[in-house]
Amino acid sequence: MFDLEEFYHKSHMGKAIEPSEVLEYISSFEKVVIWGAGNLGQAVGQKLLLEKIVIEVYWDEKFADKPSCLGIPVQKPFTGMFDRENTLVIPCIVNGSLGSHWTERELEKRGWHFYLSGMSLYEGIVCPLNEDYFNIRECTGRKECSLCNCERYTNLLNRRMDAPGTLTFQLITFIISTRCSLNCRYCGQRLSEYKIEDKKNFALADIERDIDHFLGAIDFVGMISIIGGEPFLHPELLKIVEYCLTKDNFGVINITTNGIIKLTEELLYKLKNDRVKVSFSIYDTYLSAKQKELLEYNIRLVKESGISFSLSHPLWVKPQELKEYGYEEEFMVRRKQSCDSIKMCASIRDGVFYPCSIAENIESLHLFSAGNAAVDVKKKDNLKERLLVCLKREYFDACRYCGSEEAEEIEAGEQV
Repeated sequence: MFDLEEFYHKSHMGKAIEPSEVLEYISSFEKVVIWGAGNLGQAVGQKLLLEKIVIEVYWDEKFADKPSCLGIPVQKPFTGMFDRENTLVIPCIVNGSLGSHWTERELEKRGWHFYLSGMSLYEGIVCPLNEDYFNIRECTGRKECSLCNCERYTNLLNRRMDAPGTLTFQLITFIISTRCSLNCRYCGQRLSEYKIEDKKNFALADIERDIDHFLGAIDFVGMISIIGGEPFLHPELLKIVEYCLTKDNFGVINITTNGIIKLTEELLYKLKNDRVKVSFSIYDTYLSAKQKELLEYNIRLVKESGISFSLSHPLWVKPQELKEYGYEEEFMVRRKQSCDSIKMCASIRDGVFYPCSIAENIESLHLFSAGNAAVDVKKKDNLKERLLVCLKREYFDACRYCGSEEAEEIEAGEQV
């Protein structure tokens, strides 16, 4: 019998996998649906078609704009007549921390119990990189997958992950600015809720200190994510990236931008490095004609510069209300055990490490103290031990302010 969890484990660890078993498992279903007709969905679909597996349909919210993919019809998610006991859904939505767990919850909630992670399937039988062959430039240059979602990438880069006493991260985010060129109503960083005086660029010296102390304390991090606000609004972005590149215990740097700020050939030329990638978050539904023109110009400029880059239409959910929910301690312990925030949402902002976005949000908005979900990075002494103590807590004080897992999906980028 096919062991799905074992397949996931081998995919994530970078093993070279014989695909016959998973392909036989997929073929055992009467119908196969791929959820997501973007780059990942297309790459997975091409592989399955090559292996003579019939794909019934693609599901995608943008079905009206994209009626077919690889010659296969695209329709609105969860529509159509299917026997759910004989249909396999392959979610191929790559969207940072929301992607896999959000899609799994949606499927379970709607009664779809047979699904196979598209990202893990890509890692296992499509991605050519494994423990015998790994090229970081080839990895970062791929458009179909997401480094911040890719456990295979992190494990291939760091074979010490399971060694006792080590401290490794798949992703760490450095928030270098709270200024932005857009004003999104439901900004994931909640910048629309900031006071004017709190919208600023953090000082270069402080950011370099945080980079020094954090990377000096940990063993390895797969990706350094540099965000804002809009990171290209920070006048010292180039120096921040260059300073990161003086360190050797990380994989790549990812700069996330909305693309609505004029880039220059000179800046991009200086940013070009095998370990630097630019990720465009596309909010074209709410952009003006001039903003769309600027976005297209910047994408073209980055492409011509030779910098690795990716384009995505982010999946957003409406931010939860930040308030004390009155949870019992036992509930918070269980919830923290199943929470992926540490893996995907750990961040450093103005000298403080936060293991999750809720902890960062409540302090940046001056609502509550993050308590034991905050570690002072300004102090170098015993930082590794202090980080380990924080991460191993049964639950965080910030868990009290984390709302229901039920989240309303919304169109990304609506402007205030």
